[in-house]
Amino acid sequence: MQFPNVEQKDAVVVALMQALLAQVTGGSFDIASAIGGSMDSANEGRVLMWSSETDEQKELEQFGVGGMVPEDPRPWVATAINNSGPNKLDAFLASSVDYTADVCGGTSTVTVTLANNAATSGPEYVYGQIPGQPVGTNRSWVAVYGPVGASFESARIDGKKQYVYEGYERGHPVWRYNLITPSGGTTTLSLAFTSPANDQEPVVSAQAMAIPQVTSVTSQCSTGK
Repeated sequence: MQFPNVEQKDAVVVALMQALLAQVTGGSFDIASAIGGSMDSANEGRVLMWSSETDEQKELEQFGVGGMVPEDPRPWVATAINNSGPNKLDAFLASSVDYTADVCGGTSTVTVTLANNAATSGPEYVYGQIPGQPVGTNRSWVAVYGPVGASFESARIDGKKQYVYEGYERGHPVWRYNLITPSGGTTTLSLAFTSPANDQEPVVSAQAMAIPQVTSVTSQCSTGK
């Protein structure tokens, strides 16, 4: 790694944040230029904002920086991939999401594929080992958001049938799984579900990742209409 000394790295990050806060609170911060310069990052979901003030939060929800899950019933899916191991191997994680939406109310599928491009050695704070797993193994807690009104049918990880851990957020079912991907390997989660018929174009909201997520969307109608 470029900065193997963790204490030195942390000191640089703290100094950088202190300089940024001093600039923002010192009255010489150009908010218009800052917003303009961050638009690309905001559109990629890399800049998110939240306010504890209700009125301000409602305003933020009208824009992409609010990071809100939409409540409309269109065929929309998204994934949330979170590292659940004692490491930072998501920097080497390549992900793809393939959504085949049956807009006539038949069975739709979402396939999430994770590829772990990490090496098998390096600084402990990056490669921290998962108990019982080889060095370089990535463990991800993956949540798949289905369309409003969707009903779970089945799930498989690398072809093996799985039970479902289901929750809800703003009307969307959320299905959650732990995926363990060894260094140099891939892991695939496949979900099947039904959702109400809808003539809007299906959408995948891509998660901001160190390696940009690849998405694909296919629309079909099981009734042939």
